[in-house]
Parts: sequence; C-alpha cells; structure tokens
Amino acid sequence: MKKFVRAHNGVALGLVAALLLVLGMMGWRLVASSDAGWSKHAISKSVHYIRIPVKQSKVVYCATDVLNYTNAGVFVSTDGGKKFANVTGTLPERVVKGLAVHPSNTNSAFVALLNGGVYRTSNRGKTWVQMNNGLTVRQTTAILMNELAPSTLLLGIKGGKVYRSTNGAATWTNVATVTGDVTALAADPKNKTVYYLGTSKRIVYKSTDSGTTWQQRIIGLTGAANNIITAIVVDPITTTNVYLGMSANGVFASTDGGESWAQRKTGLKNLKINDLVLYRKIPSIIYAATKGSGVFKSTTSAATWVQFDKLNLTDLSVLGLALDQVTGKHLFAGGALGIYDYQLTAP
Repeated sequence: MKKFVRAHNGVALGLVAALLLVLGMMGWRLVASSDAGWSKHAISKSVHYIRIPVKQSKVVYCATDVLNYTNAGVFVSTDGGKKFANVTGTLPERVVKGLAVHPSNTNSAFVALLNGGVYRTSNRGKTWVQMNNGLTVRQTTAILMNELAPSTLLLGIKGGKVYRSTNGAATWTNVATVTGDVTALAADPKNKTVYYLGTSKRIVYKSTDSGTTWQQRIIGLTGAANNIITAIVVDPITTTNVYLGMSANGVFASTDGGESWAQRKTGLKNLKINDLVLYRKIPSIIYAATKGSGVFKSTTSAATWVQFDKLNLTDLSVLGLALDQVTGKHLFAGGALGIYDYQLTAP
C-alpha cells in the first residue's frame, strides 16, 4: 500500500511539474530586479535598449531612456533575465540613448547618454569610466560596437554628427555629418568595413570604407520625410539582405545591400515600428516591436507578418527587443512598465 501511495504521489507531482512547465512557456512574464523575486518596480520605466552578447545567453544588459525616475538607468542580469541589478552607479545621468555590449566579453559595455557622452564599464557596471576624448558635443543619439572588430565604435551626436573610434573609445574623430539625427546603426556581420546608419529624416546611409565616407541609400523608401528610422538589422548569412524599421511606415527590406528598398507590411496591424531583431542562425525569422500592438513575427524574411503571443504582455507599446542568439528561444521586450521575456519552445 505504501509503495502505491508513493507511486501515486510521484505521478501527481510529475503531472504538476509538467503542467507548470507548460504554463511557464505560455505568454510573457514581467521581469525586474528584486532579490525577493519578480516585481514591477525594480526596473521602473521605459526600458528601451536590451543587449545580449551574441556568443552567450546568460548575461543581459538593458537601459532606460527616461527622466526623473530614481530607479532608472542601466541594469544587468547574469542569470538569463531571472533577476536584474541596477548598475547605474556613478553614471552622471540615467537617460541612455544607446547601449553597446562586447560580443564575447560580457564584462565590457558602453552607454551613450543624453547629455553626458560615452561611458565604459569593464566589470559589468560595477564602475564606469568617461570616454569623451575628442567629443566637442556630448549629446548622443546612438552607439554601435563592431562585433568583428570590437575596438571600433560608431557614435551619433545630436545634429547629425557621426564619430568613430578605433581604439575602444579612448579617442573619437568626427567622420561625417548626415541629414537628421543618427537614430540607428548597424554593421555587416561578415565585412568589418561596411556600415549602415539611419536618421530621423527617413534617410539610410551606407559606408564601405569603415565609416570614413557615407552615401545615401534611399531608393524605394516611402512615407513622410520625418519618419524616424528606428532599427537596421543585417542578415549574417546573406549580408545583402538588410531590414529597417520606421516610426510610422512599417518595415522595409533590401536584397541588394541597401541599393534599393521595398516596404514589407503584409500582416502588420501597426506600422509604428520601434525595433527589429532577427535570429542569426535562421535569419528569415524576424521580430518587430510596435508602438501599441505588441510584437509581430515573420518567418519569411519580412514578406509576411503575424502577431506574436500577447498573453500577459500588459504593455503593448514595445520599445526594444533582444533575442538569445545561442538558442533562439528566449525573447526579451522592453516597454514603459519594465522588461518582459518570453520562453519559446522553438525558434
């Protein structure tokens, strides 16, 4: 009889565990930094930037872009997003306009601040060092680290100025001035000399000489001239495939390295795109963050879109996205209320 009870209890516990596992894979959960567990207040408002070093899946950086919140700034998780710690520390302000993380060294990251220029951490945010040598203006708009050459960074400065560093931000040089503020930056994952940038004036620029010179690439781009280009992503397998998101005109795709663009909005219920991320191992899988309708997913290289699961995603104005590139099964979304993550059963 005792053996039967133990066996019966074991089966019941197994069923409960299986049910909890299934429920855990359904929908979004709001994550925030609290030693006592998940809570809404730990990452307070407007999580806009989320970065996961591409060669691992445990360390996650994120940052806010709002004023007047005491628990805003920069956050780091070392357990795949279960808990986040506020590592803003000695940073002079909490309004972040860009976040760049080393592709393999999870200790190394840079933040670009609204008025304070660039700061670097080499210990996951325990300390920050100012890296503004050469910057005549410190109002930043975007930052990018080249994963093929991590000592090379690009920086957008208010007014359309583009700065470059080739020594890990020890010094900066103004290499260009573009039309509109720089709002998006991307690098070719196979060619360290090729870059793309987008501006607040619906213009894409491309450089093929490591950012020394830039040419407009706007054939096929439509919509109001004040549409902001919010994101640019490059297919790491076929690098001539490039995708961009616009603040009011959806997603555009190029199959010729930016020489021409075509709108890709089939299935999108909302054309206000805040961010894009693709799965590097299967780059036909792309996620789009919208302003008001949650997340959309494409498995057809942006040709068609479907709305991604909204269960428990209480903030449908998604500001930023990040994907665990090791497995393709862990998606993060930042919003006005905090940061959410989704555990997928498959990419």
